[in-house]
Amino acid sequence: MQMISSNTETDQNILLFDEKESENEFAASLYGPFGGYFEQMDEDELPLPTQTFAIEFFNYSLNYSLINPQKCEAETDLFVFILSRPEAQYTRQQIRESWAAHLNQHNATVRFVVGWPLRYDFDRLLEEFMTFSDLILYDIEDTYANLYVKVYVSLQWQRHFCDNAKFVLKTDDDSVVDVGRLRWWVDHEFARRIATHPASVFGGMWKGVKVNREKTHRWYVPRTLYAAKRYPPYMNGPTYLLSNEAVKRILDVTAKVKAVPIEDILFTGILASKMQVHKFSAWKHFRYGKSLYAYEKCRNDSTDGRPVPYVIAIFGLSNPEKIRQAFDELHSVNCSSSWLFIRTLLWQKALNWWKELDDMKRVDNKMAKTPMK
Repeated sequence: MQMISSNTETDQNILLFDEKESENEFAASLYGPFGGYFEQMDEDELPLPTQTFAIEFFNYSLNYSLINPQKCEAETDLFVFILSRPEAQYTRQQIRESWAAHLNQHNATVRFVVGWPLRYDFDRLLEEFMTFSDLILYDIEDTYANLYVKVYVSLQWQRHFCDNAKFVLKTDDDSVVDVGRLRWWVDHEFARRIATHPASVFGGMWKGVKVNREKTHRWYVPRTLYAAKRYPPYMNGPTYLLSNEAVKRILDVTAKVKAVPIEDILFTGILASKMQVHKFSAWKHFRYGKSLYAYEKCRNDSTDGRPVPYVIAIFGLSNPEKIRQAFDELHSVNCSSSWLFIRTLLWQKALNWWKELDDMKRVDNKMAKTPMK
């Protein structure tokens, strides 16, 4: 069931795509039918109560339902939501048994965010929901194009059911996070910055990124949705940290902004800029990719002198079998002084350069030996 209503009070609010479709129709054709599936199910199919909420952007609004959740514990001050595909049940279990195994020790609550399955048995999702009580299960179709909707649902869930959390971490199910280390950096660095800038977001920051206007590209955005040539600075999507105040401000302004279907750009770029959310670039904490160095840069704890690595999160683990190993490696990285870290980094880059050069030589030699036809 598709439930999209349009704001059409003025001609300016009716935006055209190829002079044929309104922007809402374009959104529907791009994202597919949105949902309303829970409303169509009887008590035998869905024996749990649901609640209805609304997603509101300037160019469209959407009602959806989610299964009544178990609220965060009162002592929770870090809410972690993990975007996950319906069929990724094994991946979720690997995360539960590795980096998300002891989050309660850090006053943290984790939820996997899963939409309506297109190629997966809903009954299995329902069973998982009742077994682990750690799913945010909602009835909008779970597709790549709807990732930004999934983030909206997650932030809205936090506002309603985990509002006591001071910090909100967004991550993906191909990422690995050392939550204990994150808490240390929150206490020793991020909290100090939030004291000055209550609405803040931390992550690997991209700047000056051009808007893609190629209609066949997965990140295509028409001028009717976003007219500027470049996006405002935004955080790398796999993992970023928001303050509670940042989440509140972002959700407060969505109804005044057109939905751009790229979640990190929309929430940490466009919406965050609209509401003066302060952006802190933190590539040293939120690693690009999944590589770890033999010696990582660290800071000594002023209390007990132990070294604490800067790196908090990595991503890109397409094989769920590797999640536990990756967490073990992240959790047990070796520390180095600054000069040793730089030396290790330069040495690794030199090795990569020599490997690329060697590969080029082999290709040249092979081409030289190949007779011309």
